[in-house]
Amino acid sequence: MSSKKMHILDWSQSMILLFLIGMTVSSDLAAQSVYSDQDILLLAMQKHEANLQNLNDQTELTLPEKQWIDQMEFRTEFNELDINEQEYTLRLRFRNDKVRKIENELLTMKRSLLESESNINIDDGAEDVYKNMISLHFNQELDSLITYKLALLKDKNSVATTLLLSDQSVNFNDALKIKEREFEMQKALYELNWQTESILNNLGFSESTPRLNIINLINIERLTEVVQNAILLRDLHPDLSTYEARMNILEKERQLELEDTQTLLRFAQLRYKADNDFSLERELSLGLAFNLPYRNVNKLNLAKLELDQIEQNLEKQETLLDINTQTEQEINELSNLIKKFSYLTQLFEEENLDQLKTEYLNTERVEALPLINLELMLIDRQIELLKSQKDIYLQYISALDETGALEFSKNTNWLDQELRPIQ
Repeated sequence: MSSKKMHILDWSQSMILLFLIGMTVSSDLAAQSVYSDQDILLLAMQKHEANLQNLNDQTELTLPEKQWIDQMEFRTEFNELDINEQEYTLRLRFRNDKVRKIENELLTMKRSLLESESNINIDDGAEDVYKNMISLHFNQELDSLITYKLALLKDKNSVATTLLLSDQSVNFNDALKIKEREFEMQKALYELNWQTESILNNLGFSESTPRLNIINLINIERLTEVVQNAILLRDLHPDLSTYEARMNILEKERQLELEDTQTLLRFAQLRYKADNDFSLERELSLGLAFNLPYRNVNKLNLAKLELDQIEQNLEKQETLLDINTQTEQEINELSNLIKKFSYLTQLFEEENLDQLKTEYLNTERVEALPLINLELMLIDRQIELLKSQKDIYLQYISALDETGALEFSKNTNWLDQELRPIQ
């Protein structure tokens, strides 16, 4: 067969083959279970809330009820170890009910703080869930492109092998390079499938090949704006939220310290001293203890509480500065990745391979190898853009997590264009 006839191996055979491959892939996808981003987020949020509820059920607190007598004491002593010279004392210590109420409030506040810290320390896994969803979404797209590219390379290898056997002008090294690229694509596809399987395990899927459909993926142009808006709410950051609770507890302890000095009657006691020389009336005595109206409280305790407040405030400011610094770095990285994507998009548009393909198909003579090479270039550009997009969305999630907005408690689907609630 002449080389001229071999060049007439027309591209329609390749296109028919790829069409059949596409039909097979489409039928496989139709048989798969399809989940939306809302489905996955709702399941993850419900699982986290159930875990928190189990923990919070263990934090019930029984508070003291109203009582006037705080403590009862009974004492006895012998005078010079003489049993006939014995004394008995019954002492009743009284309680200011205002103090009890403040103490109950303080205990409730401390319980709430423990619960909040426990909820914060137990990571809800939102960052991992979002990043796994993004990876799964783009891996699905990459899988389709790489599968298509692999089919193109196999077809190109078939054409090149046929030409090699019939046309001495065909370089054997070129045929080997095609085979090598095919081998590399098979490895890349295997690696991609392995990553996808790992992601599915992390998301808790028992099915081997469920698909993710992000219904209304947020535009890249909006990502930086969303993160900037989240920064405005950084006072609600979990690392900052507990500081206010701690400050309120310190203020309540200060209030308790002040109120405790306002108790007028401290205790009452009844003493009986056995003495045969006196009547019963003279053997009994009643004692009362009062707080004198001297309002000078324990200044050392108040100074310690004030120092604790200063320490908490400084820690909060340090945490806020750290959050601001980290968030700024994350946003800068996000902006750089978006700029890179915009540059690649512009570069590929100027390259205009689609127009070149159209013009080539309109020529009088279309050969298989050049057309396959052109199609491979288009696929490579799409793969590069997809990988760039994936990096952008992963960085977007990292930046949101730094602002503290990513938690499920915010009930926001951060991948949705309208930022709808998770439902």
